[in-house]
Amino acid sequence: MGRATEEEITLLGFDPKDLACKCCGVCRVELALLQRMRCFFDFTRKLDFEITSCCRCWDHHVEVYKRLYGAKWETRIAKRSTHLITDDQGNELESCAMDITGLPLHLEAVDVVVGKVWLGGYHFYNGNTPSIHLDINRKRRWR
Repeated sequence: MGRATEEEITLLGFDPKDLACKCCGVCRVELALLQRMRCFFDFTRKLDFEITSCCRCWDHHVEVYKRLYGAKWETRIAKRSTHLITDDQGNELESCAMDITGLPLHLEAVDVVVGKVWLGGYHFYNGNTPSIHLDINRKRRWR
């Protein structure tokens, strides 16, 4: 499908600022991700979610891994993350992933239903700030 235009992002009900990299402000996202997430949000319309991550430049990606893993970040970093809009070589990519957060009860309900049928990557993070990762890459689950 390719990269979504700003008009397509807006027509699907998203704000480009919510999807952009928190570090550099660039928004490059796959149109197919936004179409699938629009269906997800329509399906869960009575639940309140917030997008916490979509596009990440390499520098922002490194910051996230340093925060999560401290000194061990280099051994843990995903060089092929579905969030990346630039890789470690500076090549442009389109994000095909989104992380969301919301009320723990809502996230747990989604985990029970959507986690089983989502056709891409899916993970429920049940930590201090529970969140869900959804992407349109190959179907996989991790714990």
